[in-house]
Amino acid sequence: MARQEEDWSPEKPIPYEQTGSVMTTLGFLSYNIQPDSADFALFQELWEVLDGENREGVTQNNLLYALLIIRGFKFPEREVNVDPEEGRQGIAKQAAFGNDELVIRVGGTAKIFAHFKNLWVNRILFEGESKKRVPVATVELKAAPQISEKSKKLAEESRKKYVSGEEMATDIVSYLYDKEQTRQAEKEAINS
Repeated sequence: MARQEEDWSPEKPIPYEQTGSVMTTLGFLSYNIQPDSADFALFQELWEVLDGENREGVTQNNLLYALLIIRGFKFPEREVNVDPEEGRQGIAKQAAFGNDELVIRVGGTAKIFAHFKNLWVNRILFEGESKKRVPVATVELKAAPQISEKSKKLAEESRKKYVSGEEMATDIVSYLYDKEQTRQAEKEAINS
């Protein structure tokens, strides 16, 4: 869909190819879309909803309104209670035009959202891709943690319980077992 852009001004309707390019840039369509894909068929249906063929393109406001509906926004003030326009088929029956402004029939917003849900999913995935985090350079700390003299003294006292001189008096499991046995003996002596 993405192609070389032609000269265009905001007053003119957006032509078919540029509408596809806009939707691709915004992430509703993929860059490598194929004419036989489901997303391409949805784009063509959206073009029909927007009546792009008969109106020689779509206005910015109508395209924006349609894309907001696809994103899940609701605009009750732009819903009208009218019969479908003659000659419109399928999902295009949900849209009507008043003074060249797209309006949706009552209840049609939910139907349009559901029908074009794949385009919404594409947009969500595109947003996720664009928000990927850039790795932050790691900073190496040059300072080492400092241990206070009091902490050093407590650590040495704890080590002395486990090690006498260079040799280990007993392994830690034995030490803890012996300590527990001593506690149990003291407990029994108190209770008796």
